Amino acid sequence: MLSSTSFRHILCLASSASFFRRLNLSSARSYPPDLCGFSETSDLVVGAPILVDQISLSLRRLYPTRILPSFHRLTSSSMRSFSFARSPKQRSLYSRTALTARDVFSTVSFASPVNRRRCFVSKSPSRVCLRLESFMDLKPVWLNKIRSLALSGGLALMYSKDYPVQLVFVSDRLIDIETIIDGNRVFITFVYGDPVVQYRELVWERLTRIGITRSDPWFMIGDFNEITGNHEKRGGKRRSESSFLPFRCMIENCGMIEVPSQGNLFSWVGRRSCGVTGRRVRRLIKSRLDRAMGNEEWHTIFSHTNVEYLKLWGSDHRPLLASIQNSPHRFVKNFIFDKRWIGKPGFKESVIQGWTFPSQEGVPLLQKVSSCRKTISIWKKSSSTNSEKLIIDLQNQIDQAQEDEAISAEDLLALKWKLCDAYREEEIFWRAKSRETWFQVGDKNTKYFHAITKQRRAKNKIIGLLNQDGMWVDREVDIEGLAVDYFRDIFTTSEPQDFHSALRDVPVLISEAMNQNLIKEISPEEVRRALFSLNPDKTPGPDGMTALFYQRFWDLTGPDLVKVVQDFHSSGSFDKRLNETNICLIPKTDRPRKMTEFRPISLCNVSYKVISKVLSSRLKKLLPELISETQSAFVSGRLITDNILIAQENFHALRTNPACKKKFMAIKTDMSKAYDRVEWSFLQALMLKMGFAQKWVDLISFCISSVSYKVLLNGAPRGSIKPTRGIRQGDPISPFLFILCTEALVANLKEAEWHGRIQGLQISRASPSTSHLLFADDSLFFCKADPVQGGEIIKILRTYGEASGQQLNTAKSSVMFGHDVDNSTRNIIKETLGIHKDGGMGSYLGLPEQIHGSKIQVFSFVRDRLQKRLNTWSAKFLSKGGKEVLIKSVAQALPTYVMSCFLLPKAIRSKLSSAIANFWWKTNENSNGLHWIAWDKLCTPHSEGGLGFRTLEEFNLALLAKQLWRLIRYPNSLLSRVLRGRYYRFSDPLHIGNSNRPSYGWRSIMAAKPLLVSGLRRTIGSGMLTRVWEDPWIPTIPARPAKSILNIRDPHLYVNDLIDQTTMMWKLDCLQALIEPADIPLILGIRPSRTYLSDGFSWNHTKSGNYTVKSGYWAARVLSRPTCDLPFQGPGVSTLQAQVWKLKTTRKLMHFAWQCISGCLATSQRLVNRHIGTDKGCPRCGGEEESINHLLFECPPSRQVWALSPIPSAGHLFPRNSLFYNFDFLFWRGREFGIEKDVLELFPWILWYIWKSRNRFVFENIREPPLEILNLALKEASVWKQAFLNGMSNTEALDRTLLNLSPHPQTSECQVDASWHLEDTLSGHGWVLVDQDRTLHLGLKSSRRSLSPLHAEVDSLLWAMECLISLGVPSGAFATDCSDMISLLDNQEDWPTFAAELASFRSLRCFFPSFSIRFLPRSLNTRADCLAKKARARKSLFSHVSNSVPEWLSPAESLSFR
Repeated sequence: MLSSTSFRHILCLASSASFFRRLNLSSARSYPPDLCGFSETSDLVVGAPILVDQISLSLRRLYPTRILPSFHRLTSSSMRSFSFARSPKQRSLYSRTALTARDVFSTVSFASPVNRRRCFVSKSPSRVCLRLESFMDLKPVWLNKIRSLALSGGLALMYSKDYPVQLVFVSDRLIDIETIIDGNRVFITFVYGDPVVQYRELVWERLTRIGITRSDPWFMIGDFNEITGNHEKRGGKRRSESSFLPFRCMIENCGMIEVPSQGNLFSWVGRRSCGVTGRRVRRLIKSRLDRAMGNEEWHTIFSHTNVEYLKLWGSDHRPLLASIQNSPHRFVKNFIFDKRWIGKPGFKESVIQGWTFPSQEGVPLLQKVSSCRKTISIWKKSSSTNSEKLIIDLQNQIDQAQEDEAISAEDLLALKWKLCDAYREEEIFWRAKSRETWFQVGDKNTKYFHAITKQRRAKNKIIGLLNQDGMWVDREVDIEGLAVDYFRDIFTTSEPQDFHSALRDVPVLISEAMNQNLIKEISPEEVRRALFSLNPDKTPGPDGMTALFYQRFWDLTGPDLVKVVQDFHSSGSFDKRLNETNICLIPKTDRPRKMTEFRPISLCNVSYKVISKVLSSRLKKLLPELISETQSAFVSGRLITDNILIAQENFHALRTNPACKKKFMAIKTDMSKAYDRVEWSFLQALMLKMGFAQKWVDLISFCISSVSYKVLLNGAPRGSIKPTRGIRQGDPISPFLFILCTEALVANLKEAEWHGRIQGLQISRASPSTSHLLFADDSLFFCKADPVQGGEIIKILRTYGEASGQQLNTAKSSVMFGHDVDNSTRNIIKETLGIHKDGGMGSYLGLPEQIHGSKIQVFSFVRDRLQKRLNTWSAKFLSKGGKEVLIKSVAQALPTYVMSCFLLPKAIRSKLSSAIANFWWKTNENSNGLHWIAWDKLCTPHSEGGLGFRTLEEFNLALLAKQLWRLIRYPNSLLSRVLRGRYYRFSDPLHIGNSNRPSYGWRSIMAAKPLLVSGLRRTIGSGMLTRVWEDPWIPTIPARPAKSILNIRDPHLYVNDLIDQTTMMWKLDCLQALIEPADIPLILGIRPSRTYLSDGFSWNHTKSGNYTVKSGYWAARVLSRPTCDLPFQGPGVSTLQAQVWKLKTTRKLMHFAWQCISGCLATSQRLVNRHIGTDKGCPRCGGEEESINHLLFECPPSRQVWALSPIPSAGHLFPRNSLFYNFDFLFWRGREFGIEKDVLELFPWILWYIWKSRNRFVFENIREPPLEILNLALKEASVWKQAFLNGMSNTEALDRTLLNLSPHPQTSECQVDASWHLEDTLSGHGWVLVDQDRTLHLGLKSSRRSLSPLHAEVDSLLWAMECLISLGVPSGAFATDCSDMISLLDNQEDWPTFAAELASFRSLRCFFPSFSIRFLPRSLNTRADCLAKKARARKSLFSHVSNSVPEWLSPAESLSFR
């Protein structure tokens, strides 16, 4: 066994057959008979000692002296063992001068600290790396050799006889050994993938077999002769995605994670013939054939293992140098609030003690946070908060308690409950570490979360970087210096002075009213909303306090947080320590080697983020009026898809439009580190130029200038940076400030276009010209293909950059010319621009720039991305429930971005669905599984017996329908105007036919027209645009035109002809004379606009009338069903299947129950029915058929489990010989026989463990006692319920906190309510004006029934506002128990169904100096509720407004208003 300070090194040699001959070992001196000599003809020679001098002499004949020093320079204590790993197949014999170290080995692994002078080993606390010069200095060695086949190569393992190496498996492709490293039993496998493709899978199969039973740390390294995807290859023909699956499956089955690496990952370089016969040429091809991987256990113990790809000296492979380190330098662990602490005994008291110390008022927030951290740390030391250690301790206690007669059953049960809590806490901890937000706790997902965390850490670990001189630095102090210098350079101002040229054309856009809204006093409610809008689980800033801490202890911390924000607003400053920030480096590439390949994300303190959130919330409301329509980022009501579709129309015009393809071009630019280079002085000057108040500018300036940075390197904060420019990614207000800065660029472009210096691209005469499209730092410019206009754009960019600090990255910029622009013009323009990269083959905002030709090839990247996501090795830890959530939230959401703009080809959709279906059904990586039910049936909703998956075709149409909805909802948007001028100049998108040479984007949108039309309804404003007999305006589902009672109808009759233009009420006589009586109540429920609002559209399938993709998808599913389905025959099981999802159990067990009911369980009978096997008999009892019901309920072992269970069983009641009856009994009928609900809820676990017990008997020949099966089931049920109840209590506590935060009125308040019932013809409305619980005025009335309860609530509010105005009451404070109405008033654009009501609301609101509305719990709104119900109950139209209740109310009801 080796100690941690000893030198450990294993080398595996794989070389050509001639290599062994060239060693000339036959001349070695004789050794005792028990140490056999080396023989080339032997398949394997174990323990052959080779004279060190002789090997040295032989190697010197083959290798340069500068690479391989003599063996005898080092003593035997310098090295413990070594091995070689070989390059792939050799084409010819090596010459003595050409052969280099790479031909001897491809892997050098496992170095640890030794004497640097003797072993040429760099010694560092953080990383140790063996140099090439010392790899042969061994004494003595043992050699294991695998005979080579011709010139294809072989394997040889050399190690010291003192090193405890045990050969586990040896073949011509693998050497698998077991050894001890630092007291840990580990396995190491050296791999040489078969050069013959058809035999390569045999190697993967052998590795998979090894991996299935291996749970110890396992390291795998070598030349695999295979890659995981086309991304690991450069040059040559692109391979099909399916060809990578065997290798990927092996990696996933073995649970391997890539070891962090540095250097050039393309380890093999060669030239191969490419092209068709007769025109074949030799092209350079590079591939990553060599790699090193470790399983999760390896990464846990040797967490700092890394691999370096060395340089190519003479061979076609790069050597691999692997360094192992399991004891890195430990930094002082930073304090981070852990959500597991919540609810622990003494934790809340420690928080209160820390926050209230010292007791005097006026203690700064930072001091309280610091004091709180100290008290929590003290509490933590005295409490068992490490759940991993606690689990081990409790397991030991339970084990001892089982044998201790003095321990009572109650004490033993208490220990088990503590163990359950520890498991739950461990799961919560690793879920937070994994950053996986789509998967919930409670189903023992710790293994999955742990695997994800290890994978992410291995990927993100920084082991070294290239400095500015191109030199590799790997010492921590050097990496720290490199990172700090890099950011200091970026964050140092260029001190611009002249802003006039850049800001000359920026207009004044801020009004006095806007400024007043920006700088008004900050209320406690604003602070509370800002805090609770933050994600509670996001990584905290330097103080370690997450948003969850402040949210959970709002009653304690809230007043101090409000005071900090309000003091900042009044004084214009805060303690700069609040703005200390950590920079987290997020890799932009798989293996970043330079600082430019990281994305810096700022981790700010929550206390500062609340300040920034308050300011950004105020600024966000003004952005639609400040930001030009060519910017679609971060502005409410604008989407990234707007820019994509406009850009695609322009690209299409450059390719097909006769005018555009000869004269125009597009320039795509990239700004280098755009956020980090924003000059503060420029931002201040810009805001002042736009009209922002000086106080607002000062507040923003202090927020961005008071920051200080530290860089997180492998989790540890390093360095200190004080910037003089830049805004932070991670600061809530930064995106808004950046697009404000970009407005200066937009103003200059507009000015140049106005004066004719540039001319934007116009896809048709009626469309507006487009000279630029901007989305954050992605810019796209259009102009004539002329050097002058191109030079003008570059000049504008340069002027803007000199003032704002932005820097054009010409290497990432490109220019796309019209199809017919000649080459000479193109070259001249490229020289003028300084941009030499051709566009058209890249992407814009993540989608291909040009979409033409084969759409299957264009969108094939979507399939590749999905395959890569589904084939991650960590997915093997998922249960059926986990797979369901992964498919719904990740897999089916992955193509959403593409499908929002384009209709995917049917072939692509089919392959995506097939990949998802295979992922769902397969149980191992070597097969696609048994597809028990068609995928389309699984895509039915839960209520109909399906699993609720989405079909990609309908989902694609639902996403595209949203684009069409936006065209009719926002007809004046830039996208609508561009498309209208091209495709529907004199019509609307709902009433057009085919277009001439449309773009693929437009064709995709038009494919969704039938879906959208099926759910549209005309909303009535003035009624002037809606035809009575043709347009769908009657509020039914689906909406339809009115039905006439006349035989002859006027086709030009409009709805406004049915409205009295004086009172804006319906003409009842006209309705009765023209329209069927059944439609009249529906029409009377519609409230025409009193402000002559134009008619619009609403979506019939949502309450708000706003189109949503979810509602559109289900509407598309209805449309896709056959109109004439055959009548269903026989009993259905959909009711049972639907009931499964209401069970209180884990998602995994829900799926198991669903599989049982659906017949998807692999019993003997079901397998024979699917032509798998021939024996239907029960393997446990020998019964004739093992059906699902027999397995779960009738088999004797199962009957014994049910007999022992708390669920009473009797032959005539339960269980019976019908599977569906038994589930019916467990779902519902058991309650009728008096069985408690809590007892029946145990059955999913009982069923699951009966199934597991059966499988253990079948596959492992282990028969478990029925009592043991039952105890396991009950234990699992108790564990889950405890986690579920704890989660529910935490959620309810947070909800109660939010509910109690609604501010109580300080002055008079008007409380409103409505009463509505579908069967009644009238609605009731009531309001009461109260002051300190004293009734001042009240009102109640009835009206014709509104369209919905929410319409009635809005009518109540409008009537209450009218009454207060007529009474001369200036108070504009209202309260309601309808949360939807508050949402409606806060987001009016999202509720088109209420367009007329909202127009009336805006006109009435002008009469109140201030207006506010708050949510009031229904229990506190009893007076208004009583008035509304009594008004509806009178069954007649009336109105009553007074300071007292009507006389017809009962005395008891009247007393509540006094």
